[in-house]
Amino acid sequence: MVTQYDPLRWRRGMLDLNAAITRPIIGRSLVVTAWSIVVHVLQRRGYVGGIGASMHMLLGVSFGLLLVFRTNTSYDRYWEGRRLWGVIIEESRHLARLASLYVPIAQRRECLACLAVAVHSTLANLRGQKDCGPHVESLPPEVRRSVLTAFHAPTAALTHAGRIFRDAVRSGHAPATVLPVVEEPMRSVILSAGGCNRIRTTPIPFAYRVHLRRSLVLYAFTLPFALAGDYDWLTIPSTFALTFILFGIEEIGSSIEDPFGFDPNDLPLEVFQGIIESTIFDPELAAIEAHAPAV
Repeated sequence: MVTQYDPLRWRRGMLDLNAAITRPIIGRSLVVTAWSIVVHVLQRRGYVGGIGASMHMLLGVSFGLLLVFRTNTSYDRYWEGRRLWGVIIEESRHLARLASLYVPIAQRRECLACLAVAVHSTLANLRGQKDCGPHVESLPPEVRRSVLTAFHAPTAALTHAGRIFRDAVRSGHAPATVLPVVEEPMRSVILSAGGCNRIRTTPIPFAYRVHLRRSLVLYAFTLPFALAGDYDWLTIPSTFALTFILFGIEEIGSSIEDPFGFDPNDLPLEVFQGIIESTIFDPELAAIEAHAPAV
């Protein structure tokens, strides 16, 4: 479940074990720490030697560049997903306002239901599901059947909403100039949904992921040899602390590269959906009479 948190509650945020991806990384750090105990014992008995700290530092610089690039790339994907959902929220509000102004009351509920279906099905598509939500039941049977069987349900739902606006123009409830005004936010919603799907279906290249993790394992398992000469038994807790930080950074990158799932660090899509539906079905908007142009 996506985690909502207060950034000002510093202590609670520090101790959180779920959103802070502590559980996945602590086991890996303990494995490397156990290895550091073995290395420490063997070095104390003279069976193995250390490696130069400077050589390991050069390895760390190269690995650090890989890690920073990986994390930045993942956050770019996360922020792009948030920006696209911001567009969906804003344009859905705009469409709801236009529907309240120009669509007759008899058809308004159907038009607003199309907007809600488009948003719900967009969220479901991003999670590999096919679900149009409860508002699809508000649509006429032939429209509902068309949306449910469509290859891309958001496009089908918005297309029908566009037909309702066109009918409002034909019946004289809206001026002809409203059609291009309506077309632009609908286009933005569809393009934003496509952008989110592009993020979801374009993972970080597999070769890059494999090379980064190999480098991380190499760095972690050679770390005790570099620390033993200067830190003696402190090599053990130092290894745990350093690998805990490094494994954590890599895990954060993996966690946020697809921001549309159910992980604690993913985007709160249900919250966004709730914001949109609250606006679409706002009683104040529902009370607005459809505009009829003066003759």
